[in-house]
Amino acid sequence: DVAERFYKVIAQHFEETKNFDQAERYWIRSGEPQGAVEMYSRHNKWDKAHKVASTYMAEDKVRQLYVSQAQKLEVAGRLKEAEKLYLMVSEPDLAINMYKKNRHYDNMIRLVAQHRKDLLAETHLHLAQQLESENKFKEAERHYVEAQDWKSAVNMHRAHDNWDDAIRVAKSHGGVNASKTVAYAWAVSLGGEAGAKLLTKFGLIEQAIDYATETQAFDQAFQLARTSMKVKLPEVHLKHAMFLEDEGRFKEAEGEFINAKKPKEAIEMYLHQADWGNALRIAENYDPSSRSDILIAKAKSSVEKKDLQSAE
Repeated sequence: DVAERFYKVIAQHFEETKNFDQAERYWIRSGEPQGAVEMYSRHNKWDKAHKVASTYMAEDKVRQLYVSQAQKLEVAGRLKEAEKLYLMVSEPDLAINMYKKNRHYDNMIRLVAQHRKDLLAETHLHLAQQLESENKFKEAERHYVEAQDWKSAVNMHRAHDNWDDAIRVAKSHGGVNASKTVAYAWAVSLGGEAGAKLLTKFGLIEQAIDYATETQAFDQAFQLARTSMKVKLPEVHLKHAMFLEDEGRFKEAEGEFINAKKPKEAIEMYLHQADWGNALRIAENYDPSSRSDILIAKAKSSVEKKDLQSAE
């Protein structure tokens, strides 16, 4: 015991004179290799500390020592050194969590990519959502994109009225059609003339009108056509009429067929319903040449029903 105490004193003397190799020898001879590990740790000689620890200490003791040292470094703000210690004892999750707590997200992602690659996309997504909740939209966007979820970045920008950014992300990652969809949504949010002007700016009036009719947003389609592309109005009336016909709203559909200058289509609609009176009325008012076709169709229908008297 006396010798061991004497060896400790010698080891401390060699440490003070920075003769670390000799100090290490005497720490080991004193039966306290942990003293050498702590000495090397104090002087940031982590590789030498690890070599001694791995050689002379049990694995769980090495882990406890290094995690404890790393936590001290973390509190002191020496995160890079703390990371090195965590990794030396195969504790990447502790290093990842350290960077997360300290909001060093790039370092956090770097370690996830190296040590937990299967969680990389999920980590980017969680980060993006956290940054979005903190209104850090540019950073959130980057992590959404890295998570292969650019649509969430677009929706984030839309939700916060950052429409230029929404269009930029959509175009960059989803192509021209994706950016057109976002531009249309922006126009709808503006409404009326402002929306039409925006779509004109993007050269998208015709596409916007088509998109509106395809999604049965007929009020918007009419508004855009009247404001910016009157030549499309008959087409919008026609598509609206066909929609109303499918809905069984025949009287409204008739009006729209007439507005589209398509009386024949209105007549056809009534013929399908065997509504001879309305078919004849439209023919007399808008397309007299169809009258004979209607009467023939009515006669054929009567024959099919074996109503010969009516056919005569």
